[in-house]
Amino acid sequence: MAFDDDLTKFLLQYPAQALPWFEKGAALAIEEIDSRKDAENDTITPVAQRIQMQRKSPQILLNHNAVPISIRELNSTHVGRLVAVPGIVISAGRKQAKAAELMIRCKGCGHNLTIPSNTGFLSTSLP
Repeated sequence: MAFDDDLTKFLLQYPAQALPWFEKGAALAIEEIDSRKDAENDTITPVAQRIQMQRKSPQILLNHNAVPISIRELNSTHVGRLVAVPGIVISAGRKQAKAAELMIRCKGCGHNLTIPSNTGFLSTSLP
């Protein structure tokens, strides 16, 4: 990511905080494309039509030419950071569902509250 060195450092050191901002930026870009209309006949552009058909939340794909670190060299300083590890994936865990938003209800008064879950890798804190 040659565009912004400080942003690259932040992303590599704090991916759990940075990725939600990247996802939000991508979602805003999709909304911008989605809202554009052809000025001549007031129809949605073909790009916006394709995006509307998919209408999924954006997924950020990172491509970085980092020097791979051997698994034996990983230590506590690498926890919570993005690292490159050489090798071939021979096994993967099952997918885990992650809520996009939570609806909680107060046991006392029955009031419902909807909380967005935009924490990336972390869990959402409940009040």
